[in-house]
Amino acid sequence: LSPNQALRDCAMHEMLASFDGTAFLGGRVVVTHAPAKGTFSLDEAWSELVEVYRRLGDYGGEIGIKVTIETCYPAEIDRFAELVHSIDHPAVGATVDVGHLRALVPPDMVNETQRAEYYNDLIEAHVRSLGDRLWHFHMHDTRFADLRDHRGCGLGGIDYARLFRVTDEMGYGGWFIIEIEEPDGVNAVARSRDTLATAMAAARTTGR
Repeated sequence: LSPNQALRDCAMHEMLASFDGTAFLGGRVVVTHAPAKGTFSLDEAWSELVEVYRRLGDYGGEIGIKVTIETCYPAEIDRFAELVHSIDHPAVGATVDVGHLRALVPPDMVNETQRAEYYNDLIEAHVRSLGDRLWHFHMHDTRFADLRDHRGCGLGGIDYARLFRVTDEMGYGGWFIIEIEEPDGVNAVARSRDTLATAMAAARTTGR
């Protein structure tokens, strides 16, 4: 959304080239972060943002790529969902990152248990607000003592069984990608995978 047209053209070229690379490698989903436009408000930049994503969707659709916007900007759950649905393009949807709602936790909420309960409510509201535009997940955990995300799954307070009950209810059929920052990456991914598998089994046992 740069005011410099040359920079906008260059950025779009790089984006579409990455789509080509994804398609060449057999990928089917690309994940993007919606940009803010400098000092402009979201409402002031809204039409440009929608136009950019429709253009990305047109190209993605031509080459068999789904374009997703990751949880980040707009920060508010309702505005994020409004943006995704307003784009209204068959090739544009959303990626939920389960740790990117931390800024919505009230700063005066310091009790760790209360933070976890509040945060899990946020995740469910975020997921449900996207409906059939929810196409991808980034999975990790959030440590609620200090609101640190990208921990290995099971090392924080995210209720994965609850999340999987919601996604099952919604008929979600996309991927859950583990995205963590731990010193022992390989073993941390393996433990995270086992944690998620256990939560999936628990969700199906307890029902919806």
